[in-house]
Amino acid sequence: MKKRFVVRVLVGVMLFSFAVAATPSASAIDAPPSLMLLGAGARWAAGEGGGTALYVNWQDNLFLHPNPYGPPYAEPNPGDSISRILKKNGLQVEFAGDVPTDLNKYAVVVVTAYWAVEPVHESLFREYAANGGGVVLVAGVPVFFETYCKDFWCDTWYLPNVQEWFGAGWYANTEGTARATVDNPFGTSLKAGDVVAECPEGSCAAVYSLAVGAEEIARWDDGNTFAFRYEPAGRVYYQAKVDDLALPLQAKLDIDPDTINLKSKGRWITAYIELPEGFAPGDVAVSSILLNGQVPASLQPVGMDDCDNDGVAELMVKFDRQAVQEILPEGNQVELTVTGKVAGLDFMATDPVSVIRGGN
Repeated sequence: MKKRFVVRVLVGVMLFSFAVAATPSASAIDAPPSLMLLGAGARWAAGEGGGTALYVNWQDNLFLHPNPYGPPYAEPNPGDSISRILKKNGLQVEFAGDVPTDLNKYAVVVVTAYWAVEPVHESLFREYAANGGGVVLVAGVPVFFETYCKDFWCDTWYLPNVQEWFGAGWYANTEGTARATVDNPFGTSLKAGDVVAECPEGSCAAVYSLAVGAEEIARWDDGNTFAFRYEPAGRVYYQAKVDDLALPLQAKLDIDPDTINLKSKGRWITAYIELPEGFAPGDVAVSSILLNGQVPASLQPVGMDDCDNDGVAELMVKFDRQAVQEILPEGNQVELTVTGKVAGLDFMATDPVSVIRGGN
């Protein structure tokens, strides 16, 4: 049974890491508690100066080392929920599919890809943490420092080699509900008792037997630890599960004209859309673009420009002016929102304009 439990944990974690929910929302506060907690924990692990996070992730690992047990190569890295929450917490993100031989240039190393980790890496992480480095391990990653395993049947539970610097001596599987055990961990809005994550079916990761000085952040219903931090020299943070980010990708928008006259008989409202790093204008499905959820972008003309002269190409699309004017109220700060899909992921962007009714 233990081997079967490990399989289910691995599959669940990889699916959470690869998928990005399409539910639109407005701000980072809409991130699920487990993802919000992971971002804040990584920020703490990076130290006061912030800096660069090395993100050793499933997608890059499976691209370098295809494995029949892994999910398919599915989406661009910048759309990954964890990379986005790291950036929202002020960290630069460098992606990797393998663990490099030198970790010292990174403020924090975040590892979700089990198969990127092997026992030979244990001393590397031990030394890095001893020198003050920040480490974030997710779900079953600690197990792979103890045993060489490239499939789902890793029957390892005791963590004798990593417990000194990691901060927990045993790995476990569990299910149920995880709740915060302290108020405002890492400055988040979570309170003790708040639900952080659910695991209604199958087995989720957990650890127990925390080291002296380790602080539990959240706990599963069965008493096993969901999240903790440990600061023997460096800063180590562990979290058992991460749920998807419910945010669309945040793009930049410039609407032309800045003042829209409801009496105008003009043909077009023009939008310049600058996508997040890692996405190109040519990846946008123009047919998916809507203004304020109602007016579709015209399929022609479409082009690329750099209207703000920042060296980043923007997608230029146009909306039927009369259709736009029919849905706009008058006002000095009327927010226009453009939504759509890029490389299969949702994006949104907003720009306020003035809307008047007067003149010719």
